[in-house]
Amino acid sequence: MNEKKQENKGLLSSSPVLELSKRSFKRAVSKISVDKIWSKEALEALQLATEVFLTKSFADSLMCAEHANRITVTVKDIQLARRISGIIM
Repeated sequence: MNEKKQENKGLLSSSPVLELSKRSFKRAVSKISVDKIWSKEALEALQLATEVFLTKSFADSLMCAEHANRITVTVKDIQLARRISGIIM
């Protein structure tokens, strides 16, 4: 294994604990991308990126709810957080 691969492997193994189970995430990715084959490392990287994105999105949505003096996140909070972040879906 060359030096760069070892470095990347070290980054993934020292990553934070993932909230979604690897099996469930792999199943969801397989359903979405039927004609693709994913390596273990690619799935781990995709899962980490997905969880970081979702965590930040939910945190931003919660801040919008708190700004409106609420503790419950609504659809409007999620939409506002997406607009502020520049996320277009």
